[in-house]
Amino acid sequence: MKRILLIILALTGLFVGGGKAYAQDEKIDSLIKELKTVEEDTNKVNILNKLSEIGGWRIGNYDTAKYYAQTAMQLAEKLGYKKGITGAYNNIGNVYYSQGNFQEALKNYFTSLKISKEIGYKKGVAYAYNNIGLIYNSQGNYPEALKNYFASLKIFEEIGDKGGVAYNYINIGNIYYSQGNYPEALKNFLTSLKIYEEIGDKGGIARTYNNIGSVYRNQGNYPEALKNYFAALKINEDIRNKYGIARA
Repeated sequence: MKRILLIILALTGLFVGGGKAYAQDEKIDSLIKELKTVEEDTNKVNILNKLSEIGGWRIGNYDTAKYYAQTAMQLAEKLGYKKGITGAYNNIGNVYYSQGNFQEALKNYFTSLKISKEIGYKKGVAYAYNNIGLIYNSQGNYPEALKNYFASLKIFEEIGDKGGVAYNYINIGNIYYSQGNYPEALKNFLTSLKIYEEIGDKGGIARTYNNIGSVYRNQGNYPEALKNYFAALKINEDIRNKYGIARA
């Protein structure tokens, strides 16, 4: 479940549930219709990569995700569109990660990282570092996970991507939480919460409240734990996030 939580957070940073799931279905249908009429250009590559994400690995349709990503890669290579190639490698990596095939996931993430560096695509570099960190975290290699998370955080800060910054603080906090370093975990979760509140990301706020609650629970501070779990529950109910409701 932890791996599913982390991968859903990756790149876009939002859980999907309830009303959002309905909106997501509409978006998938819209993209599929657009795919039938769009020219063989970079826009088509972007649509294919997006479908690999929201209509593929995010909802557990791994064969579909691979198909769209591989089709995107073929067209991107034909066009020389390297950003599209990095996106395809990233999507394929996400499929393998979700399936627990960490070796293949890392292979694709490192390829995405290499190409992103070559073309100076900072956001792509940040995403790749983040996903590599997820792999090392899942393997219990916390020093390497932190190394990559901090590298990702630095770039997201440089390009002003607050959602990426907040997400990395959650990931860093998760490492400290796993190590039993609750003060550092709480520090990072609270920093993430502040940023999510600034940008109005309700899903991010709810996730962070849940993580904060877990820190207090493990410290035996049950009143504070319940306070944060109930805060997470309320927001998840407001945004109709069924997964978040169940988790809280």
